[in-house]
Amino acid sequence: MCNLIAYKDTYCSTNSSGSVIFDSPPAPTSCSNVCPDTYLPSPIDNCSCVLPYNGLLIFRAPLFTTLENTSHFQELISYIADNLKISQSQVNITSAYFNAQNQLLVAISIFPNIGTSAWTRDHVIQFSYVLGNKGIHINVFGPPLFIQHPYSYDGESALSHHTHEKLESLSRNYVCMFHPHTDFSL
Repeated sequence: MCNLIAYKDTYCSTNSSGSVIFDSPPAPTSCSNVCPDTYLPSPIDNCSCVLPYNGLLIFRAPLFTTLENTSHFQELISYIADNLKISQSQVNITSAYFNAQNQLLVAISIFPNIGTSAWTRDHVIQFSYVLGNKGIHINVFGPPLFIQHPYSYDGESALSHHTHEKLESLSRNYVCMFHPHTDFSL
């Protein structure tokens, strides 16, 4: 028996080791849109291609050992949505399973608001703070570890943006330090 709320439907499979894994349903087939790489059809606006925020929650000491009680996952979705100040329909559990160490691994996707195709940097920073630093405090799940997947902004990878900012900062410092007409007085 296996159940998990994902796009409001039930999906389940078993991997080669016999562990039960829950996955989201496939992308809607009624859309004529073909989404570019890393974009997915939005569960709240099925025909628009959006870039969800993705991450992995690792619960090291959950108080349950099976995935049969879907109310735990509904509680997790509700908690995430409330703390991120978004709709529950924007939070999707893409898979959940127990590893060999009995840690619960829950992959999540958080879909952008209707009318937008991606989250802003401010949203991504807020999400990583709430899910990572602030943490998720639901007694039955135990303490979490959050791993954020890389996120692109307007086709630019987060790493390349960070590298660009560092290079820009270094070049400004270089000009200040070595330009002959730089006034160092403050």
